[in-house]
Amino acid sequence: MSDQSVTQDIQILFELTCNEQLQSLDGNSVQLDITGKEPVISNPYTACIQAASNDLTLTLLLHAPKSVLIGTLPRMAEIKPLGNSLLEDWTLELSNRIIGKLKNKLISYGCILKNGLPRFIEPIASQNFKHNGEEMALFFDINGETIECRLFVEIFNKAMSLALQEHELDNTEESELDFF
Repeated sequence: MSDQSVTQDIQILFELTCNEQLQSLDGNSVQLDITGKEPVISNPYTACIQAASNDLTLTLLLHAPKSVLIGTLPRMAEIKPLGNSLLEDWTLELSNRIIGKLKNKLISYGCILKNGLPRFIEPIASQNFKHNGEEMALFFDINGETIECRLFVEIFNKAMSLALQEHELDNTEESELDFF
């Protein structure tokens, strides 16, 4: 299978993963169809995390505005004030959840990855972020604000294949009542 085919399969799984994760945070998230110029996120909180194996490396950059982070932050008792360190931690956690869910989806195709630790990236550094591999970006609207999930896929094993099955890509879940 070609690098292009593997990258396309990973893109499909990445899109499913991001939609699932962001919907679980805020049922109002909508994936944006971007053609042309990408939206600019002012003063985003940015996290970077990698998952890798001998076959490939995935690098996720997550850009989210403060308002989205505040709106999606799980409420663990009333924490006040919502300082920058808490929002940075939530950005790191969110990036970890996305790459972790993607990693778990890839396990069923024999692709075993090890996660690295997420790291917070200052806005200026994220503008100059360079990485090898195929790049894909997804944008979502959450309550009128844009969040960006950008994935870089670098494939080392040219013989790698995933062979996604169409029924496995169905994003609907069966209810337990369907079994009765």
